[in-house]
Amino acid sequence: MLADAGYGHADCFFSAAVRCHPEGNRDPTAAELDNCRPLLREEIETVEPRAVVTTGKHATESVLAIEGETIAGFLDAVLDPKRCPSLGVTVVPILHPSYQEVWISRLGYDRGDYVAEIRETLGAVGEE
Repeated sequence: MLADAGYGHADCFFSAAVRCHPEGNRDPTAAELDNCRPLLREEIETVEPRAVVTTGKHATESVLAIEGETIAGFLDAVLDPKRCPSLGVTVVPILHPSYQEVWISRLGYDRGDYVAEIRETLGAVGEE
């Protein structure tokens, strides 16, 4: 999705909110997210990105927790940039790849429109 929006591997650093996949197909626990958050913060501070694109609810909640922030509903947060002053970055939540097929249309986009909106949102963040 990011490559289609014009952001390839040379433009992005990819990481995970949780460093090991939980056993079975389940959401990470709060403790697992908490345990991994210091490393996530360290990576963000080391890389110094213009934006942190969080893919999915758990990644978004984990990064925003660094700021002491929460979100009321993940779908309302998709493509709604949120400034994180202590990290010195803007967070741009997008859909997790495993849920794109379900939620893109429910958010009122087709795939092309969604990619274009990602490109436009990240472009605006880069101009800040």
